Amino acid sequence: MKKSLSVNSYFTLSGNVFGWRGILFGTAFWLALTFLPDSGAKNLFLVSASIGDGALISSSDGAKTVGRASFLPQGKRVSVRPRSGLETLAAGRTLRFGSETIFMIEEKGIVLYEGSLLYRTRKMGALLTLKSPEAEISLDGMGTVMLEVEPNGGL
Repeated sequence: MKKSLSVNSYFTLSGNVFGWRGILFGTAFWLALTFLPDSGAKNLFLVSASIGDGALISSSDGAKTVGRASFLPQGKRVSVRPRSGLETLAAGRTLRFGSETIFMIEEKGIVLYEGSLLYRTRKMGALLTLKSPEAEISLDGMGTVMLEVEPNGGL
């Protein structure tokens, strides 16, 4: 007899959920959801548009062009080329990096070394921490803000 089990109302698990196999699977599934760390999807930025010459990712192997529909790596400098732009999407957020912007994605936020960005969120609780050479701010709530790193390192 087929039964179904609804888990957090996100998806339905179908199959035989009774007996020792069902209990074992249910326990393992519950433990995995409870004790596994967060996936870090909060700061996964997907490149949705690249305008002009796009951007480069600097690493020890050299520079690599940022491709559309790819995720920006954490811990590596990204440089937007002159007369170009980069648009990224993240969980409920849109970020647009302006021409000649240099930044790095970190686990907790973004480090903005030079240039500007436009940040828009339509979701409450979408906290973003931005750091520049001389300042650090946290953005929370819904709205839009445009920021630029000044010559003195402030925002």
